[in-house]
Formats: sequence, C-alpha cells, structure tokens
Amino acid sequence: MTWSRLQTSVLALLALQEVPTVLAEYVRTLQLKVAPVGSEVLTVGVVGDYGWTGWKSSPPHFCLEVLPELQAAGLTIANEVLNDCDPGDITYINYVTALQIDTSSRIGQVCAMKNCTAFVSIGDNFYDSGIDFTSGGIQHFQEARVGMYSRGIFESTPWYQCLGNYDIVKGQSGVDFQTKVAPIYDSRRNFVAQELFAPSAASADHTF
Repeated sequence: MTWSRLQTSVLALLALQEVPTVLAEYVRTLQLKVAPVGSEVLTVGVVGDYGWTGWKSSPPHFCLEVLPELQAAGLTIANEVLNDCDPGDITYINYVTALQIDTSSRIGQVCAMKNCTAFVSIGDNFYDSGIDFTSGGIQHFQEARVGMYSRGIFESTPWYQCLGNYDIVKGQSGVDFQTKVAPIYDSRRNFVAQELFAPSAASADHTF
C-alpha cells in the first residue's frame, strides 16, 4: 500500500467508525507531508477500546448497599463512581484483562512480521473511568500500557494516541495525565495538541 493510499484508507475508516475527531485531524495533516525517505510502505498497528488491566472496581458493600441509598436520597453521583460499580464490568474484568494480554501479544507478533512503523490508539485507552494524576492512575497506566506493551516491537515504536469519552471521565485531570504526564513517564507516547469538546451540558471543554 502506498503512502497516499494509506491516508485515504485510514480517513475512510475514521468516517465509518466515527472515531474521535482528534485522530481524523491528525491523519489529515499527514496529507501535507511526504512519505519518509525510503518508506514506500508505511505499516501501523491500530488499537482501540482497550486498557482494562489494572482497573479496580469499588467494594461490593458500597456498590450493592451504599450506592442505592445515596441515589434514593437524590445525591449526585460522579460518573466514575457509577462506572466503578457497573455490574457488567465487574463480572467481565478478569475475562477482558486476559483478552487484552492475548491481543497485545498477537498485535506484537503481527507487527514484528510486518515491521510496523508506529501504533495508533483510537481512544478509550483506560477503562472504566480513565486515569488521572493519582497513585491509582499511575498504577493503572503502568499495568495497562507501559507494562502491557513493552517487549519486542513495542519496545521502541512510537504511539500516536487520541482520547475517547472514557478517557475524559475524570475531567481535566485525566486529560492532563495522558497528555502531559504520560509522555514523560513513557516517551513512546505522542498526542496531537488541540481542543477536545465534551458535548454533555454538564461537561466543560478540555484542552490537551
């Protein structure tokens, strides 16, 4: 596949799947550039909707007994608290963690054979409520990204990432972690700088 055909194919895929506009804008900027010297073919690995490893649900007592009482009393419950009590996520956490491990291994094998030049993450990098600059967020980042994608082809290949709706659950703190802390923590991480608008009436604009 030529450089121009890759750009066209990726743009078509973005339109079909309605992934965040950040990546779409980034790919469009590539049209202004030429393929790197000696790179007639550019192969990238695409990853999205992953990052369960390291997620911890809230205690069962809180989710099953305390939370219903708080909701009945009309208290406003933060989205991250609701997410961390999601019964489906609690049920499947062990399964999806194993699935992420298997998938990362497979992506590594395929990209090693095809000599991937980069990896692109299309968003929702950390379930179930994103990450922020806390001890828990640091641990989640270490387990779900740094430790998960660290060997073989992953060791030095750059990542180009955008944020999905799950990545901004914690607000600006979560955005800042992924765009300012994460690239220092793991120099392979790259983000495109532009504004991300959260359309919810209760949400604010987040800049990264």
